[in-house]
Amino acid sequence: GIAGNPQSATPTVAPQTSATYYLTAISDGCVGNTDSMIVSVSPRPLMEPIADLSMCAYDSVQLSASITNYPVNSINYIWAKDDTPISQTQPSFWVQPEENATYQLSVISEEGCKSVIQEIAVEVFPTPWVNVGGDQFICLGDSILLNGTLSWSGGNGSDYPEEATYTWN
Repeated sequence: GIAGNPQSATPTVAPQTSATYYLTAISDGCVGNTDSMIVSVSPRPLMEPIADLSMCAYDSVQLSASITNYPVNSINYIWAKDDTPISQTQPSFWVQPEENATYQLSVISEEGCKSVIQEIAVEVFPTPWVNVGGDQFICLGDSILLNGTLSWSGGNGSDYPEEATYTWN
């Protein structure tokens, strides 16, 4: 239907399916021509939900979008990291954030229909780093205490775990 005043030359329409609209002008009893306009309705692209991810510092994770109602090659992918656009236009790519980040994705069809923005949180855990000091020499039959120290790198600042599991080989 036509919202507002259908007697106006500029009514607003919001059809759910494609429709044809006809306009005729009448003035002082004189009927003018009739012209028509087809309003084609395209659906907004629908994305499969993208799960939040977690990773260790210095690793990579893949962000991947799946559109359910358009062919992949008919969609423009618009990615951002923490609301700042990034130069990525593919449906899938690898990221290596240094700290927690939120990625946003919106997609636009060839017709210009834009999806709802989807957010993907990537949590970055700090990576444990060990140091065992320099090489040591002992005499056959003697023993030595192996002494490893632990530090953390990457991730979210002071959010370091208190413990780690050690494995000597």
